[in-house]
Amino acid sequence: VGSAAKPAPPSSSVSALVAQLAAMAELYDELRRAIAPHLEVLRHEIDKRWPTLDPEMVLLHWLCMKHNLEPPPVKLRRPISTASTDDAGSPMPPSSRGSGA
Repeated sequence: VGSAAKPAPPSSSVSALVAQLAAMAELYDELRRAIAPHLEVLRHEIDKRWPTLDPEMVLLHWLCMKHNLEPPPVKLRRPISTASTDDAGSPMPPSSRGSGA
């Protein structure tokens, strides 16, 4: 007897979801373009000072600590299998990785 709001037909809710995802993808692309150059500098500086650490995991941990959040249980060190090594088996400094020397 009262007029109840009808649920939106599935096609309109799917269209709304697609539009929302497109907007999020556009925002993500803008954020990536803004942050990428700074992340490259961070990677370079961490590699130079602490070559065994994963720069992005260090950043994640640092941001969590800065904002009084519990960091996720991730390892800050790179896995041994991905580290470059010289002929003696010791890790190579970042500056000599991929140089062919």
